[in-house]
Amino acid sequence: MPRSSAPQSTSSSVASARVTRQAQLLAWLEKYKRYPRVAQEQRQEGVAYLRFTIDREGKVISSQINQSSGFELLDDEVLALIQRAQPAPSPHPRWLETA
Repeated sequence: MPRSSAPQSTSSSVASARVTRQAQLLAWLEKYKRYPRVAQEQRQEGVAYLRFTIDREGKVISSQINQSSGFELLDDEVLALIQRAQPAPSPHPRWLETA
């Protein structure tokens, strides 16, 4: 029996675009990551969760640590990372329509 593919729903399309944009932003940030030398020497490790907002031109208009890594040096580096990585890559025009 032949199977037909169902059309993708709008909510599914939006979710897919959001995942793709998130992957694009993570790859962009990866290029600018630095591990603070002093934090390495002190064997500080952790994950900081960053929340940021960018405008359509890729300029960071706000950023904040959503969850600390537990180390001030690492948290400060995350905040510096988002500033030095500007501008963010331009989003695909379709993504702007779903925003």
